[in-house]
Amino acid sequence: MEDKTKIGIFFSFCTFFIYVAVFLFVCFVTQFGVFLAFLLPSFSTIVYLEGFPFIAYFIVLPLIFSLPFLLLNSVIMILGDKDWKKGVMMGYIFTILLFLMCIVFIKFFGIYDFAMDDYNWRLGTEKSDEAACFKILDKIEATYCFTDVANQKKDIAICDKIVSDDVGKYMCQEDVAIELNDISLCYKINDNDFRNGCIENININNRDKK
Repeated sequence: MEDKTKIGIFFSFCTFFIYVAVFLFVCFVTQFGVFLAFLLPSFSTIVYLEGFPFIAYFIVLPLIFSLPFLLLNSVIMILGDKDWKKGVMMGYIFTILLFLMCIVFIKFFGIYDFAMDDYNWRLGTEKSDEAACFKILDKIEATYCFTDVANQKKDIAICDKIVSDDVGKYMCQEDVAIELNDISLCYKINDNDFRNGCIENININNRDKK
């Protein structure tokens, strides 16, 4: 291998290393990862409605993150020394590596699951469909989803579908009973504190209306 080719490979590797370092710095030090986690649900809604969540997250997004490096490497290819351009071509292999790294990042850091949970929560709420709530992996978000749907449908039976969070179920039942202004529903709550709180809140609401 010619020395100038080695220089080209080294140059591409350094560019790749700096690009990844900057990417990680932005994600973890400047909390861009948090911003990204809130950005992706909006992205998922746009594409998921078309029925392609897998393509959206494991093809489109990695391409978005990989393209800047690909373009940078191409600029170096065009403007760089022609004698070490063969080495710079290794940058395209690094682009594939970056693409795969993005897939690992999106999958194993829970970004995909977080976005899908958020999407299913909003889908369940917008369409009053508890079936979407069953798809949510996070127990707390699932509880909120069932509670929202139960309130929308004014159906306390939906609260019984919250099986992994007793407190969440009691709060859901109390919310629906108060929404319907029906003390009899309070007696369905299998917790004295929530049951009494439910009855008290309805009585207070009724007194305020007089």
